[in-house]
Amino acid sequence: MTLIREEQFMTTPHQVSCTLPDGIAFDKSGNLWIADTGFNRLLEFTPPFTSGEKATLVIGQSDFVSTTPALSATGLDQPYGMTFDNAGNMWVADTNNNRIVEFKTPFTNGEAVSLVIGYPSFDKGVYPTTAGSLAAPYGLAFDKSGNLWAVDYYNNRILEYVPPFENQMNASLVIGQSDLTSNSDGMTANRLNLPSAIAFDEKGNMWVTDSLNNRALEFSYPFSTDQSATLVLGQTTFTTNFLGVTDNSMNTPYGIIFDKSGNLWITDGNNARVLEYVPPFSNGMNASLVLGQTDFAGMHMGTSANMLTEPYDVKVDNSGNLWVADTDNNRVLEFATTSVPEFGSIASAILVLSMVSIIIISTKTKLRFFQF
Repeated sequence: MTLIREEQFMTTPHQVSCTLPDGIAFDKSGNLWIADTGFNRLLEFTPPFTSGEKATLVIGQSDFVSTTPALSATGLDQPYGMTFDNAGNMWVADTNNNRIVEFKTPFTNGEAVSLVIGYPSFDKGVYPTTAGSLAAPYGLAFDKSGNLWAVDYYNNRILEYVPPFENQMNASLVIGQSDLTSNSDGMTANRLNLPSAIAFDEKGNMWVTDSLNNRALEFSYPFSTDQSATLVLGQTTFTTNFLGVTDNSMNTPYGIIFDKSGNLWITDGNNARVLEYVPPFSNGMNASLVLGQTDFAGMHMGTSANMLTEPYDVKVDNSGNLWVADTDNNRVLEFATTSVPEFGSIASAILVLSMVSIIIISTKTKLRFFQF
């Protein structure tokens, strides 16, 4: 397990620290990007990853010691999800600015955005729910056709944007609402309650973590406005939202991703664990493996190499290794494929980035402010 972490909450930022890292992504060159949410910036780390490695590039700030949130062409305010298009350009959910921004490759320090979806200009205000507005965008992903999908968190919906992409363009399709002007939450097969992340399986079906409903949903391809989910994990029906600490329950799931074998991984945030689901998938099925706990009944938070504290995002690199944004521990962890254990034991760190050893971090309360 590789570790990128910060030893003290909200300390002075530099090239080896991060505070509340919510999102992670790999570009086409295998570089690791971290949404350093608490410091309002994006950090790039280049392989091979080694102990004490420094970030090679920063976006959202002019240098590695600045942290000021900004609504501008070069600023960010609590970025969350990230993804890359087929051309290698980076798309970022600039969450507290209620917008999605694109950064063109090749990337440079302090780079300006090339395109904005959401706010009509570089200012901040209150806008109604429309096809062109966003309220705290979270997860982002591209489907196999090159369409961009975004989680519109506070509007309880998933939006599709069809290329060619343009500034302030409208979404073409919505899931979770009956139309592009509604934003009610719900607990049915076609409603959401504060969704967080999305991922696509090899068949093109979309999977969503429906966080406050304590479940993950599958929406089958082809997609249509207001369509109903076809499968649910974390619940036995589409009309319950019980939370729990078992092999078939969740408590505020956030991140979601498929590995190369088609297995589904979900960060079960408030249970301080990551769950693996092995196909074939079925309603209410049991998870097959847990990371961060010794068994499916445990819910212990910690800062050691084999524990987690409210993990948010999860991604898989080109080698099949699993990376987890261990958000409230202010670190990003890598679980090597060969070290992921069978059920009943815990994977431990095999490498540390930014520190020579794993040490206890501060446990101060996190800060999050979303405006819309």
